This record gives sequence, C-alpha cells and structure tokens, in this order.
Amino acid sequence: MTELGDSEDIFEDIPSNWRVTDNGKSRQTQTDQIKQVVVATQTNVPCSIAVQTEDHSGELKDDGISTSMSAFLIKVAPMVEQQLKKNLSSHAFDDYTVSWEDDRDTIVKLHALQHDWVSDVGREKKEADDTSRTKVCSDVSWNANGTVVAAAYGRTDHLGWCSHRAGLAMWNIMKRQVGRNNQADVVIETPCCLMCVQFHPELPTLVCGGLFNGEIRVWDTSLCDDSDAEPMIMSSSIDDYYHREPISQVAWVKDIHTRSYQIVSTSGDGKVLFWSMENKLAHPVIGVTLAPTASYHGHGVSKNRYAVMGGTSLSFSNLDFSNFVVGTEGGGLLRCVAAAKLAKQRNGNVKSGEFKWTAAAFKLVEACEKAHRFDVKRTIESFAKLKNLALIEAEHVFAARPDAHKLFPNASKFSFEAHQGPVYAVAASPFHRNIFLSASSDSTIRVFNILKPKPLMYLEPTASYLFDVCWSPSRPLVFAAADSEGKIHVFDLKENMLAPVIVVSVAENAPVTALAFNGKDPSLLANVDGLGRLHIWQLGPRLSSLQQNEKAVLDQMGSTTT
Repeated sequence: MTELGDSEDIFEDIPSNWRVTDNGKSRQTQTDQIKQVVVATQTNVPCSIAVQTEDHSGELKDDGISTSMSAFLIKVAPMVEQQLKKNLSSHAFDDYTVSWEDDRDTIVKLHALQHDWVSDVGREKKEADDTSRTKVCSDVSWNANGTVVAAAYGRTDHLGWCSHRAGLAMWNIMKRQVGRNNQADVVIETPCCLMCVQFHPELPTLVCGGLFNGEIRVWDTSLCDDSDAEPMIMSSSIDDYYHREPISQVAWVKDIHTRSYQIVSTSGDGKVLFWSMENKLAHPVIGVTLAPTASYHGHGVSKNRYAVMGGTSLSFSNLDFSNFVVGTEGGGLLRCVAAAKLAKQRNGNVKSGEFKWTAAAFKLVEACEKAHRFDVKRTIESFAKLKNLALIEAEHVFAARPDAHKLFPNASKFSFEAHQGPVYAVAASPFHRNIFLSASSDSTIRVFNILKPKPLMYLEPTASYLFDVCWSPSRPLVFAAADSEGKIHVFDLKENMLAPVIVVSVAENAPVTALAFNGKDPSLLANVDGLGRLHIWQLGPRLSSLQQNEKAVLDQMGSTTT
C-alpha cells in the first residue's frame, strides 16, 4: 500500500474562454445649454376690509353722529322704508326706457317698395294690363311678427261693376335685398279691387281682406310656397244679408265670451257684420245696422230719408271690446254696442215654442230689437214648418228671408259731434279705453272722449283731405295722419297740441292713402300712396320711446269727470 506524501506545488494557468481584456475609449457629447431664469410670481395678498351689516339691536352706534342727527334718523327711517316698499309696487315707470341717443324729432326713410305687376303677366300683355290693372294702394298692414308688410291694391274712383285686376302684395323687410327688381315676395291676385287688408293679431300668416264686390276673404300666406295650394282658405258670399257694396274696413276682434277672434266688417250698405272662422264665413254670426238716431240723422239737419248710413271706418279698443266707434259717409261718428252684448251666451240647443234652435240661430233672433223680434221669429218658424225642420240652425235664419232691417238691430244710441265730410278713419287709443281719434275730408283731426259728445281737441294740419290716422303703439300722445297732398303729419301732443312736430312729403300729385305702425318695432311706420308705392320710415327715439308723465296726460284727457 502506497503512502501519501507531500509534493512540490505545481501551478498551471488556464486561460478563460469568455473573459477578454477591456478596451476603454474616451468620447465627448454636446447637449443644449442649460439656462437658469429667475421669475417672480404673484400671490394673493391678504388684507383686512371693513363691511357694514345690519344692526339687529335697533340702536344706532355712536360713530361720532350727534344726538340730534341720531334722533332724526330713527324718526324718519320707518317712513323711508314704507315709501321704498310703495315704490316696488308702483307702475309710474313701466315701459319707460332711457334713451341715450339723439333726442331730436327725426324720421328717416328706410325702404321704398313697389311691385311691378306687368312682369307677372308678360311684356306682350303690357298694353292690356295697363288698362285693367290698378296701380293705387288702398291699405297697408303689418303681420303679428312685425317682419312682413302687406299692401292692398284697389281704387275708389269708380262705380258699378269692378273689373280691375288687383291684389295683395307682401314684402319681408328682414330680407337683405327686399323689393329687388320691383317684385314683392308674395303676390295674391283678386278678381276686383282690394279695398282693405288686416293681418291676424296673433297668427302671422293669416290675413283678411275686403273686396269691392262686398266679399270678405281670408288667406293663409304659408300656402303660397306650394304652387298647387290655394292660399284663400275661406270667403263670404254676396247677399242682402251680407255685404253688397265695397268693404270699407275689416278688423280682428276678440269675442268677450269665447276669447276667440272674429272678423268685423263695415260697408257702404250700412251694416256692421261679425264673422266667425269656425263656419268658414258661411254667414255672419250677428250684425247691426247703422240707422239714423235721434241725435244724428245722417246727412244735414233734416231727417235722413234713407234707412241706413254707409259705414266708412270703424275701430275697437283693445282695452274694451264691448263698445266701438263707426264713422259714416255723411260725417257721423256713432258709438255702437258690440254684438256679444246684444244677446246672451248660450251653450247647446234652445227650446222655444214647438221648435228647437241652435245657440247660434237663437242668438240672431235674440239680438233683434224687441219690437221686431216676434215678426222675425214667426218668419223663421214658418220656413221651418214648410221645410219640416226639427232643428233650426243659423243658416236657416237667413234662408227664411226675414226683413234685414228687422233682423239686424240699430247699432247706436249715442253719436258724437259730426264732421263736415266723410270720416275716412277712426282710431282707438291703445293706452286708454275712452280716447279715440277721427280724421275726415273736412281737413280736421278730432280727439274724443268716448263718454262725451264734444271733441276734446280740434287739429287742422292741412287744408286737404285726411285719409288715415293711427296711434303710436309705444307713445300714448303720438300719432300720424295722411293727407291727399302726399304728406304725413306726425303729432306729439306732449310737445305741441296745435301743430305736427314733423311733416314729411311722400309723393307729389298723389295722396297718402293709409298708414300703419309696426306693433313689434314702434319706430317703424309704413304708408302707401296713390302711385302704388309702399314706404317704410323710422322715427327717432324721442318719437318712439315712452316719455315721462305721458300716460298721466292721457289719463286726464280720458277722465270721466270734466
């Protein structure tokens, strides 16, 4: 057995297969220069501020105020607080706006519009068209939005049958190029002269017009965009119980019972008729006659030999629908009772005698004067027996042919001091139920209190005929009048109670036939003239913005006491 023993140390170097010698190199790189900037920032600085709060103790602190001053303040404080509470409920400054613009009485023409009727029918028919087409504007009206103005084309200088080609032209004044190429935005033709026009007070597309032949028509202008649709949605007939002469004026009036709008019309035939859209103008729902009264006979001082007086104008107050004023051909001014007050409001059928009546039919009979009511009712019942009617309706009343003067009662029991010529316009104040204006061919404008027969004021701005007068919708004492010499007279009774503050010459050798203020923008005034033109004017801020104490002056004029 071999023994183990010590031996000499033997060393061997074994090279590594993965470890190699590090070869290091030195390199330099360049970076953007680092800039250091010192910026100051702003922070909120706290500070101490004194505020005043209510002293619930009810005692004034002694801040150097004298004893007498403290006693005075304690004494007057309740009175001042009471007056401040009163001011909160005061209406003294209602509708008053401060105007920082130029305060002068100014009027500026914005638009001069005219429709070229010849281009509608073709140039080859120009000669024939010139002889039949009327170029006279008879009336003007703004729609409920105040964006569209309508002009009626019709003539009054002819008698008998009317064959003139006339119509209704409308412009949207909000368009950038309104009235371009002498063309209206909407044109509706009528078979004869269109004598008057009035937009619906709330529905901007509905417009009513009265024709020379006695018809009343209602158009829906929204249907004009459809070439296949007929814009005329309803029309009245021509009959002894309706109108047979040119319509002088139409108006939209709220029924005091139903609160729906009715159409009221007057004509030279001496009738004032109330129409409902519910029956498509098939017949009037009620009517009154302009008969001579004990205080006014119609023409001259002797009793009128005619049974009726022709109506030329009418006006309802928007503050009182129970009464209205009518102007006549002979210069008379009559205060009339609204149709709704002539008969009771009934619902359902009414049993009277051996017949049943609808509420509308019985209302016509009930509105008759007591002296004629039996005759009218007997005539209608005889017709019902002949036709074996179980129920008498409103159309049966007219089909029975009772006496028209008995069917329609006398409208008026009160008359005002008459003009010396036809009354072409009456206008109720939009700010007071008792005040109205009248304009006549006798060259005078008269301011009336509806409770007094004598005028409150006589104004004679010109020696020519006056064709129209209308109140400003924003200024209680401002109104405008149109004359036959082509001028517009603007009155401001707060500044001058004798003469107009502005007179504008519109047309030479042609009358200004009608005026209308814009209900939405009171500074806009439209007029039409005898040359077929429509002008739009803008009144300055002083004539269109409510002035201080203006309503108080009007209230004094409309007072029931002398």
